[in-house]
Amino acid sequence: MHSADPDGNINISWSANPESFQEGYIVSYHEVESSNGDSNTITSNKTNITLDTLLPGRNYSIAVRAVSKKVESNDSSIFVITRPSAPIIEDSRPFIDGLNISWKSDVNSRQDKYEIQLVRNDTLEKIFKTTYESRIILTNLYPGAGYTVRVYAISHGLKSDPHEYFQ
Repeated sequence: MHSADPDGNINISWSANPESFQEGYIVSYHEVESSNGDSNTITSNKTNITLDTLLPGRNYSIAVRAVSKKVESNDSSIFVITRPSAPIIEDSRPFIDGLNISWKSDVNSRQDKYEIQLVRNDTLEKIFKTTYESRIILTNLYPGAGYTVRVYAISHGLKSDPHEYFQ
């Protein structure tokens, strides 16, 4: 079983086999889509662990093996996806009927694409756009209107927290 806490840490728990004796456990993880990606091995004598060093926006394979008298069991494994880090809006330049917005992402975070949401403050009209670039030009906006702009990073179908501002 696994869960993510609000800080993005992954909590994993498992049950000991009641028909066997275990002195401890070996937990190993590695990034699935990269041959030289993030990986580590941890030993524990508990049946749960918090992984707080997993990088954001990644797909991990996590395996647990029981150990007794230096002999390891077969793996029991799961896949876990971590949420990407929120992008940071660097620049927003208005023009007659639109906005030119650019942002940057944490270098440790991976993302497949970005989602931009605009909400017009007086009518609550919503506009959704996606892009693979770290910038977008939005046109056909109502001149003189105020918009709440949110930019999300998306990785493996999971959205980051938004970076939000009013323009």
